[in-house]
Amino acid sequence: MRRLVETTAGRLELEVHKPKVGGLSVGVTLFASDGWESAHDVWGENFAEGQTLAQAIEKTAGLSQEDAERIAMDTLRQWRDHGGEEPDPDETKILAYVGGTFGLAALGLAGLVALGVWLATRVL
Repeated sequence: MRRLVETTAGRLELEVHKPKVGGLSVGVTLFASDGWESAHDVWGENFAEGQTLAQAIEKTAGLSQEDAERIAMDTLRQWRDHGGEEPDPDETKILAYVGGTFGLAALGLAGLVALGVWLATRVL
């Protein structure tokens, strides 16, 4: 999900994503008054090395600590309110498909092994 915030430094885009593996990550992009990207960073809860989302926003956008903390808290709260923690139904379908495919492949492999053993005992 993406959120656009007007700040004293310019427009700030926050792209919040929580994949099944790797934890929450937020892309922080600042746009200059001419509309072009002027700064970008990616913060992740599992690879932030002690840095908070607010600190990443503060560093990338050059905002005060207070403004950065407010934006970080509002963004994460609104993300959760908009269903950010809900699993994507398409991802669930994909996982079921992949799981079924691997299950059938394992069954086929077991059948080949059984056939090979049966043939080996018939020949010997």
